[in-house]
Amino acid sequence: MKLRLTAALLLLPILSHAQAYGSGVDGQSVFQVSETRTLNYTGTASRTLVLPSDTRVVRYAATTAVHKKEGGSTVTATTNDTLLPANTPEYFKVLQNPSRTTYISAIQDASGGVLYIDLMKP
Repeated sequence: MKLRLTAALLLLPILSHAQAYGSGVDGQSVFQVSETRTLNYTGTASRTLVLPSDTRVVRYAATTAVHKKEGGSTVTATTNDTLLPANTPEYFKVLQNPSRTTYISAIQDASGGVLYIDLMKP
């Protein structure tokens, strides 16, 4: 027990300086929002054309829990896809395919809402 506690205390200074992806010095974002788009979602998957070919990072924020998926023109989100919690912005790296336009699809987890899609640039 004493050894575990000591190891945890030694890691504390390291963990206190940990920063989330998309954060810079003193918690300031290393990205800025170049454009914000919205996607309304319900129990039926909705889709939108949103990502310009030069988009590399996207910040998502949803008003309710939502499942999202990125892909081609026929992409359809299901409740098995990535879950975004309500009111918790998350950053994602976008894997662009130059020969394909990237779409985003969203479907509610329990209730409908709005997915805010911030296109980020350095």
